[in-house]
Amino acid sequence: MLEALRNETLKSLFALLILSLLGYILLQSGINKFKNEEMKLLQERATMDKYRILGITSCLSSSFCSISPHFIESVKRNPSLSMIIVLNDQWNQYCNQTQERIESNIKFVCLSNQFMIQSFSNKLCGVWGCSEKEKKSVQATLSVRLNETKKELEEFKVFYPTIFEDYLEWPSFRFSHWIAMDSNSIIGDLGRWIPWMDVRRHDLVGFKSTLNPMHLSVSSSFTILKLDSKMNVLWHRIEGFQGPIEFSEERTSGAFSGGLIKALITQYKERTWVLYDKNPFVLTEELYKRMEWKVGYSKKSNGILVVPQQYNSGLMEKLHSKLDYPDYSKTTSNQIEVGFTFRCAKTEDTQASFRICIENSKEFRTKEVNEGMKIWREKAFGPIFLVGIPNLTLFQVKVGSKVIGYHKYPVFQYK
Repeated sequence: MLEALRNETLKSLFALLILSLLGYILLQSGINKFKNEEMKLLQERATMDKYRILGITSCLSSSFCSISPHFIESVKRNPSLSMIIVLNDQWNQYCNQTQERIESNIKFVCLSNQFMIQSFSNKLCGVWGCSEKEKKSVQATLSVRLNETKKELEEFKVFYPTIFEDYLEWPSFRFSHWIAMDSNSIIGDLGRWIPWMDVRRHDLVGFKSTLNPMHLSVSSSFTILKLDSKMNVLWHRIEGFQGPIEFSEERTSGAFSGGLIKALITQYKERTWVLYDKNPFVLTEELYKRMEWKVGYSKKSNGILVVPQQYNSGLMEKLHSKLDYPDYSKTTSNQIEVGFTFRCAKTEDTQASFRICIENSKEFRTKEVNEGMKIWREKAFGPIFLVGIPNLTLFQVKVGSKVIGYHKYPVFQYK
């Protein structure tokens, strides 16, 4: 009987030892996982510090432009971003007697209409090599376009590193990349939403301007481009911008969205790039107003959220806790090599000369509704690949027995 009791005791001790060992292994696994995630975050932060981004936006017209106070607020909540806002000096709200002033992480640059025409024509003709007659033609074109609608002025974004060259310097910082922004938008925490490892590897990191899996173009806002002497004049390879005559005679709607990526694919083959078809960190003011969304500030965390108007404060706080930042390295399908065609269907906002489509896009069809796309050129003069990626902007919050899906647009949060 004693022998049986001893055997049972030994078995119990052995089982306890096994359970303790398993517990220790699981604990170490959890600790290692936490350390790995923490190390990954530190590496991303180090990359973010090294590859600092300069945001650029403008309101060049005194009539057809708007600056959302939510835009200013969201920029100031982004420590990884320095921002230049170039304004027509008729904007008395932001312009005073000085041409430049810095407020927090924003530099306001105020220029008169006549100064812009003279300065911009000098910068552009410095690239084109204009004759005196051509320069006067460029000035006449600028005089007209600076008084056009905001949509027409969108195309000036391709010129930003050139025409704003004199204002790119910033106290204590050197910038590796720049990013075009819209002054009527709200942005999320760029430090956590931008794919920083892609910024380190590529000359352009962007998000498609259309959800059509065939059409290839970049968003005219929040496209990240390397700041260097060649990338800064990439616009010189875009139809309508090759020279002063083309600039003065041709309309250029779609130059940024379609022209940039077409130039990279066909003419700047020594440069590498990556595009995603979801933009998880920007929402235009017109869009959230039209969809009856609201901007709400979190009390528990130093945060800002853009949510449907019916969401109450308690539900907004729950969204904060559910937010998970994207892992851009995850893929959900094998990569395929991509070919291109210039014979895709015409769209309302893009001229024929800027259209470029994925030739073999039918080979790639996402199985899941919430799956996205990633397309890239990893090596100079190399092939272009396409993969599926998990959706970057899907959140679900359970309220009682009801599950509320938060889809397509981001929750903006700032630490």
